[in-house]
Amino acid sequence: MRSIPLWPRAIIAAMILLLSIPALADAQQDQPSGAPSYSTAQLDQMLAPIALYPDALVAQILMAATYPLEVVQADRWLQDPGNAALRGANLDSALGQQPWDPSVKSLVPFPQVLRMMDNDLQWTEQLGDAFMAEQNEVMDSVQQLRRQAQGAGTLRSTLQQTVVVEPQDILIEPADPRIVYVPYYDPVAVYGPWRYPAYPPVVFQPMFALFFRAGPFSFSVGRPVLAPFWGWERWDWRHRVIVIDNAHYRRINFDRPPPASGFWRHDPAHRLGVPYHSLAVRAAYQHASDESRRNFRGFAAGSPPLSERPAAMRPGQQQSHFGAPVRPAVQTRPQQGQPQQGQRPQEQWQPQGQHPMQQQAAQPQRQSTQQRPQQPPQQQTPQRPAPQQQRPFQQAPQQAQRPVAPLFESYQHGADARGHAAQGEASRRQQPSRAPQQEAPGNNRPSDRR
Repeated sequence: MRSIPLWPRAIIAAMILLLSIPALADAQQDQPSGAPSYSTAQLDQMLAPIALYPDALVAQILMAATYPLEVVQADRWLQDPGNAALRGANLDSALGQQPWDPSVKSLVPFPQVLRMMDNDLQWTEQLGDAFMAEQNEVMDSVQQLRRQAQGAGTLRSTLQQTVVVEPQDILIEPADPRIVYVPYYDPVAVYGPWRYPAYPPVVFQPMFALFFRAGPFSFSVGRPVLAPFWGWERWDWRHRVIVIDNAHYRRINFDRPPPASGFWRHDPAHRLGVPYHSLAVRAAYQHASDESRRNFRGFAAGSPPLSERPAAMRPGQQQSHFGAPVRPAVQTRPQQGQPQQGQRPQEQWQPQGQHPMQQQAAQPQRQSTQQRPQQPPQQQTPQRPAPQQQRPFQQAPQQAQRPVAPLFESYQHGADARGHAAQGEASRRQQPSRAPQQEAPGNNRPSDRR
């Protein structure tokens, strides 16, 4: 029995290895889908500047962070002085006309929060991705940071907010249910020694003036709550979910039904095409988010994507024998003065879809050849033929020198100068061979008599 040479075996083994590489890559790609996207240190780093906010405000920030594009739209809308001055029922009516998610609308009465999220979109997007992918871990990090601040002696009740300590959780509520004070604090100072030096906490600068100070916390002017957009959600810290008030939610969300479970769930219709970075979240919401992006760009609802559409036949196209549409020939503009086929000679060509007055305004004024006056033809002078041979250079004969015009015509003694010039010319003609005599110094010349 003949044995197979070694080199075919090596080739076969190499081909098997190359074919197995895509399968290994797919297995490695599917493996991190169940793993956490962010570590505990990264979550504490992101949540440090908002973990000590009131509970309802923290919930609204986390939910709105999953819709970063609508957060930007809301902040731009507030930059209009007319919109920023709205209060009470007028603000409620104006927000009812906006297509944003209820969590984004709930942040409009707190412009400093929207400005903070809009100024650092990378932090906002990462915060929303973490909340969608690891909601339990995010809520655990909030409670861990609150316990750390309480252990440092910085988290306690003030005139602006009330801190309620339970056996497992710490609650923060406004001291007055009708007014909310947004706190500002330095995470480096309020949490004591930071546990993760490689991941320092995020620090934001205050967006508005601060008027009240209570220990390491500072507060701006209290904002009255907007009743329709406040109190429609509450924390269930024990089960790590956000409970939704169905009747309240339906009123502020265009009568859309709330989640069937009664708990908050991300709505990809408000994502507006912003990509998802987590594999698990992408598999759950990416298709619906692409549909919302197409609706946001003006495509008809339910129409297939452009890549999945069949080759559409445009009006006036013909189909080739290969089945592909044939591009129509480019229509060229006829030359001026030449009538087109099927067109009267006296008619002028005009582009389709444009009014004659628009064409006249768009094109420069031209004067027809019939209106121009007929000019007599100019008689052309015959050109002298070029010489065959070049003549030798000959010097032109010297001509008699013309009398020089008087140089002192415009001066005061012009008449005297002309008289002396005439006398000198006459004396030179009488004695041509006599050498000119040098004038003695001090001679009475015209230039000396001044």
